[in-house]
Amino acid sequence: MLPSLNLPASLVCLLGELRPCFTAPGFVTFCGLTAGLAGQVRRRTVAGMLPGGCLQHV
Repeated sequence: MLPSLNLPASLVCLLGELRPCFTAPGFVTFCGLTAGLAGQVRRRTVAGMLPGGCLQHV
């Protein structure tokens, strides 16, 4: 189960435009990875985005 995301409203509006491109679970994962990219302090790789978006245990 994915953790609940607490994203800024402006980011949610931006990501909402891409919603039709994803399934429901895929969109939640995409939002988590996007949040991980924004909150990343190390290298900006997919493996680095997982801990940034609190998805490392998923």
